[in-house]
Amino acid sequence: MDFGTGGSPALTDDLVVILNDNQEHPFLAAFSKQDGREFWRAARGRLAAPHAPNHRTSWSTHFVWRHDERTEIVALGPYTAISYDTMGRELWRLTRHSLLPVPTPFAYDGLLYVTSGVHGDQNRPITAIRPGAAGDLTLAEDQTSNEYVVWNDNRAGTYIPTPIPYKGSLWVVYDRGIFARYDAATGERLYRARIEDSNGHFTTSPWAYRDRIFATDEAGTTFVFGTGDEFEQLHANPLDEMTLASPALAGDRLVMRTRSKLYSFRER
Repeated sequence: MDFGTGGSPALTDDLVVILNDNQEHPFLAAFSKQDGREFWRAARGRLAAPHAPNHRTSWSTHFVWRHDERTEIVALGPYTAISYDTMGRELWRLTRHSLLPVPTPFAYDGLLYVTSGVHGDQNRPITAIRPGAAGDLTLAEDQTSNEYVVWNDNRAGTYIPTPIPYKGSLWVVYDRGIFARYDAATGERLYRARIEDSNGHFTTSPWAYRDRIFATDEAGTTFVFGTGDEFEQLHANPLDEMTLASPALAGDRLVMRTRSKLYSFRER
């Protein structure tokens, strides 16, 4: 693929877990944190969608989901999300996701959320999954839930930014400058609005802090939103340089990277 593969390593116990969904031999593998020795490798050769059998590349970072029943490694690939145990054995899979997955799965309030949604793809879902799943969780075309899928909205998913869960909601920033709020428990969309005065392109993921949601567009302007019942765009803070990397929160600092600079912000 033109952009190669993507995704960062994930840590679980003494293992570094690597996801490499490439065109030839996609795999998930675990290595020792101490000496790099490979513990196991799981082939991911059955990811391709029926309508795109030659596409096997993804750009999503896998997620280590720890809940009361077990620890799972959830890896989103093209068209298919698969959960593995910590020995690399498949637990469950869910198909009918996007062909070009970028967002990272995440957990909130006891549920797992998986989303993807490239423009023009017929599958652009946000799916909420309860713990303990096994087997094939794929929904029929007329279904929005089943034994393990709590809810599914097949048109709510994002292409690049990962939604942020906060105060009972999923706050979703779409890469073309749309901001939406969903009830995290039910999937109900509470509102959807265009972000004003943006360049209309968002690659970074949003974040939350002190009853505010923040999102930075590719021009380097950070927009601030309220968390009330109605859409409220409060402020815009420009850095005046291209920004593609998601900010990082470290202790009392917010770290942001633009094309040529690294910023560290904190309250006085």
